[in-house]
Amino acid sequence: MKTTVANLIDKMQRQLNIPENYVDDSNELMSCKEVGEYLGLHINTVYRIISTGQLKAYNLSSGEKTYYRIRKVDIENYLEERYCV
Repeated sequence: MKTTVANLIDKMQRQLNIPENYVDDSNELMSCKEVGEYLGLHINTVYRIISTGQLKAYNLSSGEKTYYRIRKVDIENYLEERYCV
């Protein structure tokens, strides 16, 4: 039987006990408004966190309007760096 990438992925999922219907949304992009709602912050606070470099964001601006998109994984990394015991 020829081994394909799909077969290897299926085998790894079974070994790691990952459900077949699992969806990895860590690369899902969110707007600043969505990030603010997700974290319970004002949208201006999200912009400030991005401008200081604490939160990674993709700048998709065109012309005068500023559009940022943030990956969920980067939000989680931001939160992990600020974890307090």
